[in-house]
Amino acid sequence: MNEPDEKIDYKALIRQSKTIGEMLNVGREERLRRTLAKFNATPEQTEIIVYPTIRFFKPWPEWVLRVATEVYSVNFPTINKKTLFECFKFIHWLILEAEILSDTLKMPDFKFPTDVKDELFRLIGHGQKHMVLLDSRIAEVDASIFSPESQIELQSLKAEIKESKTDFSDIFFGLLKRLPLETQVAAYELIAAASQSTLDKEGRRRETTATPIYEKLLESWMEVELLSGPAELCELLDPVLKGGDCVSKLDRVKKIVNRIGIEFAPKLSRDKPKRALSL
Repeated sequence: MNEPDEKIDYKALIRQSKTIGEMLNVGREERLRRTLAKFNATPEQTEIIVYPTIRFFKPWPEWVLRVATEVYSVNFPTINKKTLFECFKFIHWLILEAEILSDTLKMPDFKFPTDVKDELFRLIGHGQKHMVLLDSRIAEVDASIFSPESQIELQSLKAEIKESKTDFSDIFFGLLKRLPLETQVAAYELIAAASQSTLDKEGRRRETTATPIYEKLLESWMEVELLSGPAELCELLDPVLKGGDCVSKLDRVKKIVNRIGIEFAPKLSRDKPKRALSL
């Protein structure tokens, strides 16, 4: 019979944490290591599996935030990319960089646009459109193919989404009604215009030929940062590099690397597990 595991002192770990990211990761790595030990994982297997957990809660390279901007700008096409990038930088700083318990906490100088209010209204418009799309996709699901338990879960999900939408609408439009009439009219116009611009004329996301490439980069950024350079990256991206020969594909990858500012690991860092994919 196995002896009971020694309890993890979460409170002590939280006190030792400097950032919100470290707090969110409290005990996660230790629990994972203990679980792997029970399955007799080798040290090499353990490091490969644990690495993403460790890496995810440490500061990300800035180029990953640029890639995220390219990916999410497809869903929010009327939002200025500079605004999205600054938002990602702020969230990244708040969770992974800011030493929140420090007495000398200082916020960096983020370059948000002067019309941030308008950008917020546009964001609401895109969000409304995406919620409508989500509703339609859930409605199209044939519940009869699921087990009775899964059908109950599906109905519960529909109810939760409907309730969340109602709560948000009540709060947001309740606040909006308190603003001057001129501001209300401008806000509704921005929301409506953004909602109508979310998809193209065929009702599809406004993707470009580079969108699948950026999505793959965002999905695999932990692996990308351990690569030696564009040649290895080209091999990783090959499934989403449509058309062209090896030379033209590599040339395209080099252009993306330069545009986004992707930095590769020095030889010493590349000794880390290479198959550790992002969460």
